Amino acid sequence: MTQKTQYRISILSQDDLNTIERLKNKNEDGTEKMSFSLGDGVYWMPDSVRQLYHNEIQHINSEGSTKLKAIMNNDVDTFVNSNRDKLRRDLDNMYRAVNGNGTMNSEDVESILLELKSRLKKALEGNILPEVSYSSILFRDDNDSDKGSWGQGATLLRSIALFARDSLVIRHTLLVVYR
Repeated sequence: MTQKTQYRISILSQDDLNTIERLKNKNEDGTEKMSFSLGDGVYWMPDSVRQLYHNEIQHINSEGSTKLKAIMNNDVDTFVNSNRDKLRRDLDNMYRAVNGNGTMNSEDVESILLELKSRLKKALEGNILPEVSYSSILFRDDNDSDKGSWGQGATLLRSIALFARDSLVIRHTLLVVYR
């Protein structure tokens, strides 16, 4: 038997977390609209769309950075220190849930707070979205090659065919709805 227990604490309010999540979802929507899924987080995107996609990512990252700076009043240390008591209570509650009683060691709490400050500073300096990398897809047609290289090609062709079909179905449905 295996048991897994996860705990998550956040210095950000639920509303702030929801705002950041909405920005991440904006990126997912853009990815779905500008590319075709090949599975496992891999997408095919036409070269002509890359700059538009890159601009959208920059816009979302800029918006996210602005929101994070506003949440923290552009001062991570003050923000974390002003939430120290709440974080301490959350950490102690997690500690008691695992150990039954007691409180978390002060040195461990300080270590967590230092790591939190470091992460938040990186978030303010960096991007809220993960880095995107591009690579080419090559399909070989020699008899000796591994047939597995055609899996992405087949998935891409299927996605393109479904896109055309779905576009027609959605258009037809919209026409019916508006008649």
